[in-house]
Amino acid sequence: MPTESVSAFCQIARLPLPVKLCALLLAYSLACGIFLLLATPPFQTPDALAHFFRSAQISEGHLFGQRYDDTSGGDVDASAIAFANAYSKMPFHAEVKATSALRTATDDLVWSGRMERVSFPNTAIYPAFAYVPQALAIAVGRAAGMRVHSTYALACATGLLFSIASTVLAVAISRRTSILIFATALLPTTMMIYSSVSQEVTVLPLCFLIIAAMDRLIHDQRAFAGKYAALVVAALVMCISARPPLAGLVVMLLHPGLNMSDRPDRYEWGRRLVFVAMTVALSALAVIAFGYHAWSDFGPSHSVSKQLLYLSRHPGKVFAIAATTLKLNGAFYFQSFVGALGWLDTYFRRGYYVVAFVMLCIALAVGCLISDGARRRERAASAVPLLAVFATILMIFASLYLAWTAVSGPAVMGVQGRYFLAVFPLLALALPSLHSKQAAQSRSLMRCRSVMVASVAMFPLFSFASLVPVVIQRFYLQ
Repeated sequence: MPTESVSAFCQIARLPLPVKLCALLLAYSLACGIFLLLATPPFQTPDALAHFFRSAQISEGHLFGQRYDDTSGGDVDASAIAFANAYSKMPFHAEVKATSALRTATDDLVWSGRMERVSFPNTAIYPAFAYVPQALAIAVGRAAGMRVHSTYALACATGLLFSIASTVLAVAISRRTSILIFATALLPTTMMIYSSVSQEVTVLPLCFLIIAAMDRLIHDQRAFAGKYAALVVAALVMCISARPPLAGLVVMLLHPGLNMSDRPDRYEWGRRLVFVAMTVALSALAVIAFGYHAWSDFGPSHSVSKQLLYLSRHPGKVFAIAATTLKLNGAFYFQSFVGALGWLDTYFRRGYYVVAFVMLCIALAVGCLISDGARRRERAASAVPLLAVFATILMIFASLYLAWTAVSGPAVMGVQGRYFLAVFPLLALALPSLHSKQAAQSRSLMRCRSVMVASVAMFPLFSFASLVPVVIQRFYLQ
């Protein structure tokens, strides 16, 4: 090997882990994201039609959804509705493929300016700022006279670039959570979200940024004050108002390693509670502001008030409901966490999920092998991240049982594994770090860490090789 190549390799090897992960993440996510953007037919991701309608509504300057006829939604361009309807028969029908005839039938659709009322109650309640990247892209497409199909692709591409840039930034500033953010961001489910039209295009990478920022503040023992506090609180409000169960992230403000002043020896209960109260209050105001105009029960058999009444009369049913839910859907939760494409109707082979499980366990273990130079206090294990994850998951199940499950239903309906992606990297902060005062043992831990990081870094190649035939088979081959 030439001397120049050896020297370049050594320089790359000496780069900090977050820098190397950022470069890999950028390369992997662009390749996978662009493939999914081009190969996945329009609206073949969960609730894509409703998300597109909400984005189009916001691009017109209508920030709030409208309630009417026991449902909610708003006025959307008739051409956008026709474009969405053309692809509406594909979900859950593996025999329906994306043919050239289908593409030709929608290629000539242009923005007509004629508005029609359409129902999308599940997305009409989401805050407008959760759709900013897509709404801006749609507004640009309309102004430039682009066809509806091209505008949809532009919205997906804009969201993809925003998500990737935000996630790369999260990995760059993180410390113990860097490898777990990297691994989570490159799962097929995450990349499917990033390359689609959805409020999660904004929310998911923002959650990664929140976790990374708190990780860095804990590592550096920098005070949670000024611009750092303002940015974290603002990001929390955006995420919680779009996905209220993410309020579990607020628990991280109680982490003992998070300094609330220039006195790291003081816990500062008062300041912590002020930040918690402020975040919750602002999030609640945003939820009420956007939900007030557009909230409606999801069908005649659904009612939040009646469901609460049922639970209050039968509190013991909670445990039976939890057991039934996990028994029926436990495997689905993991599959849809790792990779369930399309409208959750396209799966990988069983072996892929086994390999993904092993990879995630390795990525989680890497967080225990903390690099040299970390502060002593950051090394201490804390139950707060675990509590934040548990609180978020509990609220996800509770909210979907109240709003999405039929009254007195025996199991929680509507929960998907992708809902857990946003908080999964927090688990890296919940584990104790392994370190040794003996140089030989310390070197052994670092060598072990390098091997584990390398295995996690190689997984996206295996993932991409598995992803391509699955997508092509589902949407194009008879």
